[in-house]
Amino acid sequence: SSGTGIVDATQLTRSLIHAAEDRGATLVLNCTLISVDGAGFRRAGGGVRLQTSRGPIDADVVVNCAGLDADRVAHLAGIEKYKIHPCRGDYFSLKSEVKYRHLIYPVKDKASPGLGVHLTLDLGGGIRLGPDAEYVADRADFSATSGERKLEVFRAAAELLLSTQINASQLQYDTCGIRPKLRPPHESVERDFVVSLDRSGWVNLVGIESPGLTASMALAERVAGLLK
Repeated sequence: SSGTGIVDATQLTRSLIHAAEDRGATLVLNCTLISVDGAGFRRAGGGVRLQTSRGPIDADVVVNCAGLDADRVAHLAGIEKYKIHPCRGDYFSLKSEVKYRHLIYPVKDKASPGLGVHLTLDLGGGIRLGPDAEYVADRADFSATSGERKLEVFRAAAELLLSTQINASQLQYDTCGIRPKLRPPHESVERDFVVSLDRSGWVNLVGIESPGLTASMALAERVAGLLK
């Protein structure tokens, strides 16, 4: 995968926050959306009032890019057609004397909800295996315990991917993420991202999983085009 870029996702997000704030944006953290247009809070001049745990916010336009909760936010606005199916992916770090220079992917199983366990590199040269794909009921279960039990599965996947023997001692549980999939567990066909102007001044981005980070700039341009 010679053309694959490697990005520090946390630093990328921070740089985007700084760029937005430099242009007058305000970032409000630890804030839960409670209702939209609740109890007739429709603004006389258009737009909506968002009732939040930190007070009301009046908005001329709303871009719902709430990830795992994007369907719930859409439902608050009366848009009921979306349903997120959380799909967890775990990672293990790999200790190896082999120096890998690029990412390595298996041939994808068409029916699988993920790409299959693959080898990735970080900016410091560290090696990770993953993610796998497992539909889960809890959108907020990021516990390490749920991932650590997959050690043997990852060891076998690593041996198959790298065509070499891997000992369990070479693997250590690293981290996990949960994909906001639109594809239900019982379906075998993947579903594309949704970027939709579903009501005047309200854009929904739903089911934005990998490669959503890579595509974030293009998605932003698409949203801006919808709101012109």
